[in-house]
Amino acid sequence: MAHAAGIAAHSRIAVPDGDLALSVPGLGLCVADPMADGWLVRPAGRETRLAITVDLAGTPSVQVTGGHQAWRGPLTTRHAEILLLVHRAGRAGLTAAALSRDLYGDAAHVVAVRAEVSRLRRTLGGVQESSPYRIAGSVELTFSLGAPGWAECAFVVRSASPGVRALAPRPHLSEADLSTRAGRPDR
Repeated sequence: MAHAAGIAAHSRIAVPDGDLALSVPGLGLCVADPMADGWLVRPAGRETRLAITVDLAGTPSVQVTGGHQAWRGPLTTRHAEILLLVHRAGRAGLTAAALSRDLYGDAAHVVAVRAEVSRLRRTLGGVQESSPYRIAGSVELTFSLGAPGWAECAFVVRSASPGVRALAPRPHLSEADLSTRAGRPDR
């Protein structure tokens, strides 16, 4: 597999289906080029769209759909918090210091933030852009709360992150408030 350096890509993927894009855990949306005895799988261009649903109803998980393929996998609590906070920031994004304040309550954990974002990229590929951190414009990101609003969402209520917990007192926000289309949050 091409471009697997520093990415926790799976050792096997589904056999590519002609010219259709496929979603590969750890790389995101990929295209497969036929070769003599197999396929060359490489990340797709930025023009390719991904639909990602982060499920916060139980143990955090992610479902990624792109092209005609889909995969589902677990997310750490911290990675789910990062996706939620960066999503809420919209296209303006968050600096490492701002994300540190939202995750830990102060800006002193910038190195930890950068390490977590790096690990998140190994899981989801190019879903998140840098400088500042923001959701890629080719990603449609939605959240499933498992509750009618933030105040009732168990993930938000029990989060150790001050930025995530701050969403709980705002019960008028719902799942519809957490939809991103072309990288723009619907607020």
